[in-house]
Amino acid sequence: MLIKNKIFNIPNLLLIVIIGINVFLQTLPLTNVLHFEYSVLNGLIQSLFGGFLAINFINHNSQNGEVRFNVFKSNYKYLLIFTFSQFFISFISNIIFQICPLSEGIYFYFVITIPSFVIGIITGIFAFTISRRFSYIIFIFAWFIILLAPIQEIYSNPQIYFYNPIIGFFPGTIYDEDISVTSTLILYRLANLLFFISLLYSITNKSINRIKNLRAVRFLLVVFIVVIFSLLKPILGFSTDSNRIENYLKGKVETEHFTIFYPSDLSQVQLDNLVLNHEFAFAELYNQLKDKPNSKILSFVFKDGAQKGNLFGAENADVAKPWLNQIYINYPNYTSSLQHELAHIFSANYGNTIFKVADNFNPSLIEGFATSLANNYDDNDINYMALTAEQSGVKISFDTLLSGFNFFGQNSSVSYIYSGSFIRFLIEKYGINKAKKIY
Repeated sequence: MLIKNKIFNIPNLLLIVIIGINVFLQTLPLTNVLHFEYSVLNGLIQSLFGGFLAINFINHNSQNGEVRFNVFKSNYKYLLIFTFSQFFISFISNIIFQICPLSEGIYFYFVITIPSFVIGIITGIFAFTISRRFSYIIFIFAWFIILLAPIQEIYSNPQIYFYNPIIGFFPGTIYDEDISVTSTLILYRLANLLFFISLLYSITNKSINRIKNLRAVRFLLVVFIVVIFSLLKPILGFSTDSNRIENYLKGKVETEHFTIFYPSDLSQVQLDNLVLNHEFAFAELYNQLKDKPNSKILSFVFKDGAQKGNLFGAENADVAKPWLNQIYINYPNYTSSLQHELAHIFSANYGNTIFKVADNFNPSLIEGFATSLANNYDDNDINYMALTAEQSGVKISFDTLLSGFNFFGQNSSVSYIYSGSFIRFLIEKYGINKAKKIY
């Protein structure tokens, strides 16, 4: 029984579980390569398991005050095996089955996964200091708060990327293959480690532990530092608010229906064309819908994809945030996407939820509505593109396309074309008002 308890204890069970998960990840696309996705997913899992391990180790050492919170020192061999075993699973799999270079994948694992594991462990220790009895519940609650905190940034700020202590970096809702370890990411992870290691020091240092009401003082200090750091994130380059974009773009012009932020190096002719195209697209949409947004639209026009990727999070894809009444486009190709993105802003009048989009976040309705109103796909009529696709043998079930998130179940061009053509058909046959109700 004693041997069985040693084998089937919480640390060993968690190690077995995470090894099983990582072996399974080698069978899936993206995670079968030692790169960004594998490191982020492991950072997520290891931070969660790290907190569980920390609380378990503290409980195990509860009778020994000298080692009670020294989780790293007293269990370093196990912790090294726990994280590096997952690294070697992917490393060996890459050598045998993949031809992708390993150097950048190694960087990702050391910059994203290992710090996440350390952060999870320290969060677990901190949870235990608040309440031994409810330490697991407190840890899970704190873990979810840390993980979900960036949602506020994406909702309130003009960005779709975010930096996060648990997963390091998320490039946004639009997949970008060109992700690398940047100096900004390294600086962010160093800031994360500095904060959490300082927190650990405040827990293990004997002199600090003599302070009266230490638990309340430590908690308030943590909250204060987190709030200050959140306010400084745009200045440090870890998030993007409107002021940061304005400082980069520098150019600003007000029109009847827009506030346009643009690169200051545009010539007067380029700026005049930019303004005219915005107002023309607005008029086209107003003529179709017979209504308009209630306030001026904020249009952020970036110099190129690199600048947009740095400030917004998606280098190539142009995006709209209907709930903020804002669009984000690249100057070199803005004419091809301007009306489509503005259509998303107009459709906010018929959307619901806090994001002001189609019911149930249906992507076929969201993108189909905008595509039909712009009626321009690579300078071609959307119905012509759908006919060409059908004649080429590309068939699709509209019941399937319009259900749930099946919009993402095939090539994106096919989904855009067919959903746009179908909404166009509904508008032409039943009128724009019924199409609005469907949306």
